[in-house]
Amino acid sequence: MKIAMVIGTYGNLPAMRIQLASRARYYPDVPCLINDDHSSYEEELLQLCRQYKASFRSNKKRLGCSRGDLSAFYYGLLWAYENGVDYLLKLSTRCVPMTDWRPSLIELASTGIPVIGMRQMHTACIVMDVRCWVERGWAEKIKVLMQKPFSYHSPGRENARLEVALYVEGELRALSIEIYRSLPTEKMIDFSKHLFKMVAIKPKEGGKEIPTHGWCAEWKWLEDPVHRKSSTMLWHKTNPPEDYAAYAKRLGVDPGGPVIRSAKCFLANQGDNNGKG
Repeated sequence: MKIAMVIGTYGNLPAMRIQLASRARYYPDVPCLINDDHSSYEEELLQLCRQYKASFRSNKKRLGCSRGDLSAFYYGLLWAYENGVDYLLKLSTRCVPMTDWRPSLIELASTGIPVIGMRQMHTACIVMDVRCWVERGWAEKIKVLMQKPFSYHSPGRENARLEVALYVEGELRALSIEIYRSLPTEKMIDFSKHLFKMVAIKPKEGGKEIPTHGWCAEWKWLEDPVHRKSSTMLWHKTNPPEDYAAYAKRLGVDPGGPVIRSAKCFLANQGDNNGKG
């Protein structure tokens, strides 16, 4: 089974230095694509990728937090498909694995399940069956979402943050539910034992509803970082900047600045926020 990863960012050099140093330490053979949302740090990111033997691409124009995040999914899936990848791990800028995640993922992915991730559908860390998403047209549906206008309805930072999460995570959850609904009933029932049991999905052929969250299999390696610090990964929602600095020191890498927990990246029409996004 071939696994690869894509990391979405907006010119966040400190976080990318830690991300790629962690990859070099624990899973150096995993192909990696850095997807930048047209920041002013493209050249620096390209040089960093060359240093760590990672691939790099940048959007032709700034898409913003919501559509920029979706672009990492879309272009990551296309890149993975072209390179014969079976499963693609998509990470957000500040979601940094601190151990080798491959053994636990391979065990779960061997079931053929199409989406793997966190309990609450956070786009910070999601694994996707590449052939399923590309060959069956689900990746193109992500492209359609990238082209939809998205405006912030609330001026407050926290409200803007919530609206971005609801837009991206809600849309991807809806696509994932569509994928499961498209499966034969037997396959859905087989997969359901790995899924979060929170809602029910009715098979396309009709019949009894199958209790499940309906969007992804539970990846227990993640240790539910939504509510508490994890021993396997750093995430900005639960880890302060000091934790990133300490981990960088363990890796022997100078990030060149703090990985700041900030709401600025969730505001519309922002300027560059190197070290903050």
